[in-house]
Amino acid sequence: MPWGTTFLEHLERRTRSPRFLLERVELGTEPGAAITIASHKGLGGDVVIGMAGVKVQGQSYNPYNVSSTVGAWSVDVVGDISGVLGCLTRGTFVRLRVGFEGMMAGQFEPVAMGWVSNIRGRAPRWSIECKDLFSGLRQRPTKTIDTLRLFTNIEQSTTVAMAPGYLGSGTSLTVASTTGFQKKTGGSGLLLVTPTSGADPFFLEWTSATATVFTVVNSDVLGTTRVFASYNSTVKEVGYLYGHPLDIAREILLSTGTGTNGVYDLLPEEWGLSIRGTYVDSADIDRWAAGPVRVTSGTYQWDWPQVDVQDDAIGWLSGFLAPAGLFLAMRQGIVTVRARQNSATSTGYYSGMTIRDEDIEAIEQHEYFDPGHSTEYDHVEARTATGSDDATSANLGTRPCANEQEFDVSDRVFSNESAVRSEMILRLNQAATVVPERLVLRCAGLRLAQLSPGDICYLWTNQAYSRTRTAMASRGFMGAEMVVAEVSPDWTGGRCRAALLSYPLSNEDFPS
Repeated sequence: MPWGTTFLEHLERRTRSPRFLLERVELGTEPGAAITIASHKGLGGDVVIGMAGVKVQGQSYNPYNVSSTVGAWSVDVVGDISGVLGCLTRGTFVRLRVGFEGMMAGQFEPVAMGWVSNIRGRAPRWSIECKDLFSGLRQRPTKTIDTLRLFTNIEQSTTVAMAPGYLGSGTSLTVASTTGFQKKTGGSGLLLVTPTSGADPFFLEWTSATATVFTVVNSDVLGTTRVFASYNSTVKEVGYLYGHPLDIAREILLSTGTGTNGVYDLLPEEWGLSIRGTYVDSADIDRWAAGPVRVTSGTYQWDWPQVDVQDDAIGWLSGFLAPAGLFLAMRQGIVTVRARQNSATSTGYYSGMTIRDEDIEAIEQHEYFDPGHSTEYDHVEARTATGSDDATSANLGTRPCANEQEFDVSDRVFSNESAVRSEMILRLNQAATVVPERLVLRCAGLRLAQLSPGDICYLWTNQAYSRTRTAMASRGFMGAEMVVAEVSPDWTGGRCRAALLSYPLSNEDFPS
């Protein structure tokens, strides 16, 4: 859930009187027990959070290679921590909530979520050190060793059971047993059939099953071609993930196998991370699906056959999203999925926030050429199953340079391909063909804590000159659209440090 109006009103006041609550959160059956540690009496137990003891390093984001670094945070506490050690162990998930004077504890909002990596110090002062939630989700949130990996049961297999076998067409497949084969609730599953003849394996989509018969779709799927598969040919379970890519990500994040964790709890338990719905910002994901990551006509669908178990759950999900410029992020203390976007187009997702001179305490650094963008490309290529499209070439303005940055989704986009390629090129072209400027600002107040990686905000300042000719003429960044690369709030100091990227127009990026 996004931050409430009472909390946002306090951020606008530039107040410096925060209250803190550190509490255990339970995602699944991972280690830990309920505990709350507070900064003020009446909110928690005997151990208290020191008033200068909260440090948050925000997640950073690089649009060039669609990568993000792990955020980190720590909470310094004072007192006897014997009770804390009985509740928090390494791997326990916790969150930090912040409120202000006059607010009830229930109005405090989450500002950080992660897992305990260490508790260090000496009596009576200790530091509870935490890493961000994503690094804690490399394994599924469970303490059962056999279910730590993602897709743990996906290696189920059987054989074609009725002679002469599957003829290469038809709506049924008879096998030795369908036991253990799973699929998306209310949807389709996928089988990988390997003929004993040595012919190429092929996929079959199935919709229902009895003890020994799969009802299958009578068509070729996912770029493979059905052929004759004789008696005893191998039939293996495949994790069939399909739909809008942002919806697939939500299904992975939220699925528990019970169907009780919201509308995206659709996958078998072992295929999901079981994150409670209150910890995932579905409203924000909806905005990205309706804005930057959408096609102008038809359906936006990926079809993905997951064929093996994954030891690094969140690493797999990040890699799954990356070929389309999508990434995981934290927004207002909870999980979201976002996208590299083009700040110059009308389909961009804008935060609605503006930074002005009166907000800026100092420009800590101004880099005219962001070092995170190592190469300027001439254009972007988007590739799907049966074709590829290029963006219109830009005028190269910097060096080193290269021909193209390729985004290849040919292994997952098999329908409405032209529209999907057009969407990708429009959204991905800017960060490939233009090297941005990078500004690091220290701003008064906590209002900018609302910003998250990938947001676009507006900057109005005369304190720095842009390298572009238009901006130079107007003496600074006047109404410039800035992509948020990082925001790190200093909750106790009442200020925010923000790293912002400015993408000049292609005809302004270098003198001619």
